[in-house]
Amino acid sequence: MRLSSSGGTIILMGEPSDLLIRIVGQGASWPPGFAVCMRDEASALAALTGARSVQMPLTALLALSRNLRLSPVLGPASGIEAVRLNAA
Repeated sequence: MRLSSSGGTIILMGEPSDLLIRIVGQGASWPPGFAVCMRDEASALAALTGARSVQMPLTALLALSRNLRLSPVLGPASGIEAVRLNAA
């Protein structure tokens, strides 16, 4: 499934229980600190510093609160290429 806006595209692949999420487009990248927030609730809470920075830690906190695992999928040279969402 592709979801597009003027800022880029989100690509969802897989099943609801094991989903791969990619973002593509000019300047598309996962925010700095996202990998730490994905695995640590305290880090995600600490990242809630203002209205412009709320989406990344909130996404991680929602997944953690529902016992879902967010895992970075690393690319060969570009850092986080996608995020995998599955049951913990």
